[in-house]
Amino acid sequence: MLRFTIFHTPNYFQFYIQDRQSVDDLQGNHDEMLKNGFGCGEGIILVSVSSEYSQIPITVEFDHNALEPHDFAKWDRVIECSLAIQSEDIVFVGCPGGPDTDCFCALETGPGHYRLRIYYGGQDTLQLDGETNDYYRVQIWPGEQQDSRVLKP
Repeated sequence: MLRFTIFHTPNYFQFYIQDRQSVDDLQGNHDEMLKNGFGCGEGIILVSVSSEYSQIPITVEFDHNALEPHDFAKWDRVIECSLAIQSEDIVFVGCPGGPDTDCFCALETGPGHYRLRIYYGGQDTLQLDGETNDYYRVQIWPGEQQDSRVLKP
């Protein structure tokens, strides 16, 4: 298994995990995004975060086999969704740019269908000065296309 942590300073309370070639703008998925903290489109996932302009850690785990879930009790929310990749990479992208200007991490996976389990922690850590201590874990493995699921609301 490959595991690493990246640090990102989000704008607009979000970042994307996507196929480098995705052109989906996620129009029409706003209800899901507001309710569950994420939105899925063709080759793209929007992850809503608690932070804006505060650096957040995102731990990424990738394996060629399905990854075991972490202890949900340690997390505020956990979701699982699919991501179709046509290019060679899964990229992590800031907002409002795109994969050419705001890519802050690229994971060379090859084309195919992937499952992602996204964990949200520290969601209630907003301080008076606007700083937050939210953190995220993203597990990625090859898997068939399936509907999105909220594993822990």
